Amino acid sequence: MPPISGRRLFLNSGRMRHRAIDIRKHFIRSMLNNNKIHSSIIHHCFTTVVVKAIQDHDEPLVIEILVGNRARKAAEMIGASPPDGFLAKVEGLLRKYLDGLQIDFTPIHINFVGLTIFQKAVLNAARQVPYGSTHSYCNLAAAAGYPRAIRAAATVMARNRFPIIIPCHRIIHKDGSLGAYSGDWDGEDAALKRSLIQLEKTVSAK
Repeated sequence: MPPISGRRLFLNSGRMRHRAIDIRKHFIRSMLNNNKIHSSIIHHCFTTVVVKAIQDHDEPLVIEILVGNRARKAAEMIGASPPDGFLAKVEGLLRKYLDGLQIDFTPIHINFVGLTIFQKAVLNAARQVPYGSTHSYCNLAAAAGYPRAIRAAATVMARNRFPIIIPCHRIIHKDGSLGAYSGDWDGEDAALKRSLIQLEKTVSAK
């Protein structure tokens, strides 16, 4: 793979981001028009989670997960459809995770529509970070195959559409500081990131 500078990749990602967002909006709009999006709301003492999924060509795909403050706001605006088999499975796994069980989310299918090759590589690398562990943004960029694109990798984590299932909370700064979670640096969602890391460390230590 030829070397790619972090600055060049970040700029390219910026230009492609608008196109990716347009593709994503068009995709979601078409799914809504066809009544193919199903939502499930999980109210847990740990946090609120909203799962959005589609059933497309008999292949269940998660298209978005919201947690914390964004999930609570979304839950106030939407209603959950009666859970089908797929949503019940995802909801069950998320509840078990929040209850403190070590859950493997890798079998769950997620939809990367509208994302660039770089963004997919970063998300897949984050998905491989083991339960109870943390990696730095530097290590994440290297694992994705773009060791110089640290800032761009951090941007992908900040905009991760699949928190918990793709555990962006396990990605921290190399100095040990936690960084932001869902774009939040010092508020409720940032505190949730700290709590998720502590939950996993506690469970792993048993």
